[in-house]
Amino acid sequence: MVNNTGVHLCSLSLAVHERVTALCDADQVVERFFYGSDHRPLRAADATVPDSFDAGAWGGRPPPTFPDVHMTIRLDKGGDPGSEKTVVSIVNQKRPNNPRNTILAAVCPCNKDTYPEVSAMMAIHSPRIDKLLERWLDVRGERRPVRLLLSGDFEPQMTVVGHIGPNATMPCLQCKSTKAPSIAHDTLVAKYGTLQGVSGP
Repeated sequence: MVNNTGVHLCSLSLAVHERVTALCDADQVVERFFYGSDHRPLRAADATVPDSFDAGAWGGRPPPTFPDVHMTIRLDKGGDPGSEKTVVSIVNQKRPNNPRNTILAAVCPCNKDTYPEVSAMMAIHSPRIDKLLERWLDVRGERRPVRLLLSGDFEPQMTVVGHIGPNATMPCLQCKSTKAPSIAHDTLVAKYGTLQGVSGP
């Protein structure tokens, strides 16, 4: 069971701002683009965010044509005694999943990671996440919104959204991640189809 008090190791908003500032100071910001069905970036390299933008209105999903900061929040369960770690990564850098490049936001002791327990734990952190999404980040003197990406192992992702696995009628997150496939993936889909394409042989 999750201990709802948790162990808050950092102010999420402050930690993210400090990490982005450090990346800018070291000239290590890596631009990330969203790609369309034509396999081309949906925004130009010199695109800018309007001064009047309202980051809070976008809720972590700014238009793909705007420059943004990609941030992942994921859960990692394990250890002895068992605990659920909340880990934050800034994707706009090289090797964002390297433990040295991540932010350990919280640790909650737990024995199970079923939906009710994880939901109770995340309810504590949701206001902190919302606060970060309502603000903007400064990247080389430019205001940018945050794009929130749910990450982690397959099981924690399904648990967070309350997905019941292969018996669910809604496709899992992994299936949805191929919305804008690569050219190589496009070729495979054309030849073999997808899990959602059940009408073919």
